[in-house]
Amino acid sequence: MEIMDIEELEMIEGIQEESGPSMLDILRGKRSGSLRNCAVRNHTFQVMRLRPSRPTRHSDLLHAALKPLADTLPRPPQDQAREEQG
Repeated sequence: MEIMDIEELEMIEGIQEESGPSMLDILRGKRSGSLRNCAVRNHTFQVMRLRPSRPTRHSDLLHAALKPLADTLPRPPQDQAREEQG
C-alpha cells in the first residue's frame, strides 16, 4: 500500500502527459528501490531523475482564474502604445 498526496498524483499526471512511465511502473520501481520508505516524489526526483511538468489542466485553470484580473488591470505604457499603433 502506498499513500500519496495530491501533489504526487499531479506529478504522475504530468509524467503521463509527457509519455513517461505509468503509475504502476513508478510504484513498482519505488517498492524495489533504495528509497522505498520515502515519498513517491523523492523516488521520482532522486531515483528516476524525472522533472515532471505541471499537468496542462493547471494552465487552463490558472488562465481562466487570472483572465478577469488581467482584463481589469491597466496595461503598461509600452503595451498601450503598441495596441494604438497596431
